[in-house]
Amino acid sequence: MNFGPGPMNIGCYIVTNGIYSVTIPPNTVIQPGEYYVIAGSNTLLKDCGNVDSAVQVQLNWNTCNCTNIPIPTSGPGFFEDGGGGNEKIVLFKPNLEIVDAVSRWNPVSLSNNITTSSIGGQCASYTFDLDNMSIPYEIMGMSTGQGNSYARTIDGDCLWVKDPPQSAHATNNRAGDVSAINYALNITGAQDCGSGGSLSVQVNIVDTKVVTDYSVLFPMNYSIAFDANNDGIFDLTNDQYSYGEDNTPPSIDITGLPMGRYRFVVGSKMGCFLATFNVNVLFCGGVLNTQILNFDLVKQTNSYYTFRWMLAETGLAKTMIVEKSADGRHFTNAAVVPLSFSNTSSYWQNFLKEPGINFYRLRVVSKNGTEIYSPVVNTGTVSLTESAIGPNPATDILKIKLTGTHTETVHYKLYNALSEQVGSGQYLIHSGTNVKQLTVSHLPSGLYQLVILKKNSTEQPISFRFVKP
Repeated sequence: MNFGPGPMNIGCYIVTNGIYSVTIPPNTVIQPGEYYVIAGSNTLLKDCGNVDSAVQVQLNWNTCNCTNIPIPTSGPGFFEDGGGGNEKIVLFKPNLEIVDAVSRWNPVSLSNNITTSSIGGQCASYTFDLDNMSIPYEIMGMSTGQGNSYARTIDGDCLWVKDPPQSAHATNNRAGDVSAINYALNITGAQDCGSGGSLSVQVNIVDTKVVTDYSVLFPMNYSIAFDANNDGIFDLTNDQYSYGEDNTPPSIDITGLPMGRYRFVVGSKMGCFLATFNVNVLFCGGVLNTQILNFDLVKQTNSYYTFRWMLAETGLAKTMIVEKSADGRHFTNAAVVPLSFSNTSSYWQNFLKEPGINFYRLRVVSKNGTEIYSPVVNTGTVSLTESAIGPNPATDILKIKLTGTHTETVHYKLYNALSEQVGSGQYLIHSGTNVKQLTVSHLPSGLYQLVILKKNSTEQPISFRFVKP
């Protein structure tokens, strides 16, 4: 499961038990809250092992041409249920850096010499024997034998559950379980006044039987996602990601954050005890600049485009410019638009179509010299399938980005982790980019699936998963 802060490319990651290995195909991207399921068939049927509902498999190791050798379809194989040894699983990054390693108990089962698949030269191939490598296995203390399956809880805690119902929907928590640690976020510098904003996450040990001292946790790892284009959605293309390590217990301290929106994920050196925080660093002086609320393509004819946008705090703006581009990277001025000095102002503008010009954006210069930009609108590729959600995890409001080719009504259904429908409704979308909102503050914590579909259409529904913390 991807705990964030943004989308994750797990292409060319390697999963192995020391006998067999599976290389995940390149450019496999999973969103926060999404799972990646690997198995020896396309579907895991209900009551197969401890699966409590049918699960669609993203990677079938018998058909992917991504294993070191053929994996048996009968008898002891990969991800064996029980067995006579202390089965282990190791996950490697594409450079053979260890992501996670677990075993039922010591001593771990013996390994063979493995040469991993390169998937036709698309990924690096490695030859290794786990017995000859320094692998920091997490020992779960579970006995061998059939029926001894196990699963990590999906709340981010460092807890393994024996014989869990598994469906990629269940929380896998046991009644009465509480986290062995908790976190407290302190914004130590809320404004960027030249040296950037700063924050500190205090790590508190709650259960000393599970976490005896801070050496079990530290060095802590962290990931920071910066919403570079300020659209409220974290993605791999338009936003910036950085990673670090902190070995100064009992807190994780970050400084030098420029003004903007961030998502901050922390975790222990074991890759668990995960937690996510959303942080905004404000402009120095405490007053935000003019804000671009939206910039949308709402109409197009054979000769022109019509854009609509809305600003907040217009009185802080100096200049407003619509820019155009042929490649989506290098922009020139399309028009300077006069400002309307009300607190929140709406604008409409027509632009003649130009050959090869498909990209537009809005640039606003504030009176203090700060520039802000809208997300780029691509007029050449508009379809309902260009969609996204965020933030994920979502605490109060989930934003849904839908890009349509004409005005129409789309319908949505919301399901909880038990596949029960917990919400439904509809949105009116127009040509161009539409950002809709879904209130989730009333929902219990857990994993949810949002399905969006056109009425009386044969198009594939759009499906998103998100986490409500």
